[in-house]
Amino acid sequence: DDPIDRFTIRSRDRIYFVDVDDVQWVESEGDYVALHDGEDAHLVRKTMKELEQRLGPESFVRIHRSYIVNVDYIEELRPLDHGTYQIHMKSGIPLKTSRGYSDNVDALLDATG
Repeated sequence: DDPIDRFTIRSRDRIYFVDVDDVQWVESEGDYVALHDGEDAHLVRKTMKELEQRLGPESFVRIHRSYIVNVDYIEELRPLDHGTYQIHMKSGIPLKTSRGYSDNVDALLDATG
């Protein structure tokens, strides 16, 4: 499948679009995912696995079963116990990594020097 450029969001009263570049992080919400842009959360009916495969790997990294982050919006990483990190987004939101995705975080750190 080709990478996603933008998402089509269907709400009760309208259909609108969110550019992938505006998505700061993605959060699992049951059968949906919430696309967070720093101001709002937009629900789309997709799986985390599908998004992980279709979002550009140079920009998006899976850090937890419930989170995928856009690396352009990461402000800092703070080491925690057992190889996990607290990631602070530029919007001020903290997200915790999990050990199961530590290889992804290590690759991110290696890629950014």
